[in-house]
Amino acid sequence: MGDVETSWRRPVHVVRGLFIRPHEDVRFSLTIWGSLALISLAAAVVFGQFGCFLQVREWVVLWSRGLNVYAGTFGVDYPPNALVFLSPLLLFPVPHGELWFASLNMVICVMAAWSIVSLTSGYAGLTLTRVERLIYVLMLLAWSPTRVAIWSGQTSPLLILACCLALRMSEWSPVLAGLLLGFGASKPHLAFGFVLMAAFCRMWKVLIFAALSAVGAAVVYAVSVHQSPSAVLWQYLTTLFTVYGGPTFYRGDVDLRPFFVDLSPTYVIGERLYLATTAITGLILLGLTWRSRARIEASVWVLAASLAWVTAFLPINRYGLLLIAPTVLLTLWRPPMKEWLLDVVAVVIAVIVADPPMLVRHGALNHLPHVIAQFGPFTHYIDRIVIGACVAISYRGLARAGSSPKA
Repeated sequence: MGDVETSWRRPVHVVRGLFIRPHEDVRFSLTIWGSLALISLAAAVVFGQFGCFLQVREWVVLWSRGLNVYAGTFGVDYPPNALVFLSPLLLFPVPHGELWFASLNMVICVMAAWSIVSLTSGYAGLTLTRVERLIYVLMLLAWSPTRVAIWSGQTSPLLILACCLALRMSEWSPVLAGLLLGFGASKPHLAFGFVLMAAFCRMWKVLIFAALSAVGAAVVYAVSVHQSPSAVLWQYLTTLFTVYGGPTFYRGDVDLRPFFVDLSPTYVIGERLYLATTAITGLILLGLTWRSRARIEASVWVLAASLAWVTAFLPINRYGLLLIAPTVLLTLWRPPMKEWLLDVVAVVIAVIVADPPMLVRHGALNHLPHVIAQFGPFTHYIDRIVIGACVAISYRGLARAGSSPKA
């Protein structure tokens, strides 16, 4: 019986040896994560398609010519303020502008990873050495969402970087922090967790300037296309419903909505279960946040839990998995009382690095059609199970932080 137990535990501990507390073996961790990050970033550039960059740039080009992109059938799911903030994309030359953007995006991803680690450790009250910080930055750079963000030409790393910087500089420059947070709200779902944390920490000036900048940019867009802001807003919401509503809704790579719909007998049942779960978990998040309002040390868990909730219940593609980084980092830095949770986080990191859907459909197993037919769809459920685990871990962390004795 002992041999069976040992053989069952060994694979998990191999995974833990690679992914848990990498700062305990600095040389080994630098070698592993540095190599994986280099391979991942190189693959992002070599095999990149940069479709997202080209799409957003095309929307900005159409708007620059005086066309209201929300009045047509372009499927623009970015809010009006985003097109104003992202108009500098026109500065990238055509053709080959996507390659210049990819080069810049690599630098942005490094800065975003560093900012995530710094922001999370700072609010957690944890002091990391430069080498330890570098290890965790390399870990985030080796994650598949970083690779996917670069090769698809995503602006998400830039917006996440802006939100992180907004919270970091909120004390010495609320105005600049607000402008950065407003810019980060070009994708409102990415900014939600940072906005909730800013409210939790009573950064009212930051939130005011963020709202003013976002609303002001939206008004600029409306005026430029000779429409009222309310008319543009209605057109934008109509587009969102067309893209994300109904049985033909846009299926994100990692969010839980397809999980509910696919496993339910009908679309209506699955959709109602999804909406009910989204509402209930959202209310639980707000309730835990309110309960923790007197404990400023819980703010980092507010950020982690809200970002995990967004990843689970709003349409998110694989590059959005960077949003669960605070949950993973906090669990690594402050080991839970339950040892098995470390195994869960180890598997989470392994799945994020490996990218099972890409591995099965386009990677090492793409020459085995029977394997793809049998396991291909299941790989997307693996991602969603991982996200569900991160939501549970982050909520547990927030609940414990909110119920702990005041410092």
